[in-house]
Amino acid sequence: MVKLLTSQMVDSGSSAISYLNLLLDYHSKTRTIPLYTRMLFLSFSQRPTFFSDGSQNFYQLSSSSPLLRTAHLDRLGKYVQAFLTPSQVAETVNIIEGSLRDTSKRIPYFSLQGYNNNGDHCKQRIKLDANTDGYADSAVAFSLSIRVASVVLAMLPFQSVPESGQRDIRRVLDELQATFIHAPINDLLKIVRERGSRGEWAAQVVMAAILRLWYTLNGTRYLPYQCDPKVMTKLLDASKDHEVIPELSVELVSIFPTCLLEI
Repeated sequence: MVKLLTSQMVDSGSSAISYLNLLLDYHSKTRTIPLYTRMLFLSFSQRPTFFSDGSQNFYQLSSSSPLLRTAHLDRLGKYVQAFLTPSQVAETVNIIEGSLRDTSKRIPYFSLQGYNNNGDHCKQRIKLDANTDGYADSAVAFSLSIRVASVVLAMLPFQSVPESGQRDIRRVLDELQATFIHAPINDLLKIVRERGSRGEWAAQVVMAAILRLWYTLNGTRYLPYQCDPKVMTKLLDASKDHEVIPELSVELVSIFPTCLLEI
């Protein structure tokens, strides 16, 4: 599946989509859609060793690969909605949350959950230089994972889950939102505004990803809206910056319809 991230030729892309369709059909019949989503996240976890052209080239190539084409993502979303059992909804949410944590470990500005020496649950602030080796690769892995996560989260058959299970899922999603959206957003906005930083491109990739996750969660209404007017003002200012990468520009515009109605 990893090699499909660098498949660009029309013929090979069509063959890849057919192959992915067969895989999805198999996992729908065996009721193992969560396993399929886990395989997707694993394929994004790091840049393939056979691809040596750098993080930015890999990002552009993989963004239009068969795994992330509309034909595959639309089918994935429909299969998640149609074939995920109530018990698998929580499992799938946990897979998403765990995958995002794994891909974000080398990205600065995330407050990740951990345990202290006594085994008690605590929050640990990850303090890494934005120029840390692997930061750009991790930013790409995180962004690609968010693209799939957003499709899956939007199509979860949430209402099929018993009320007690829904509360547990909301807790996970609330923590996910706090960790990957509200905790890092101001730090990322600061880097995006700075020109010439080695970490600027990766920060913009991560910023675009968390905005996509944010409006996906807002759109699903699994959680109450959390739109800080001060943050929205900063995002509005950032949307006027014509030097940001195209995908960030798109996500900056997309976040406003869901949030402005609540401010």
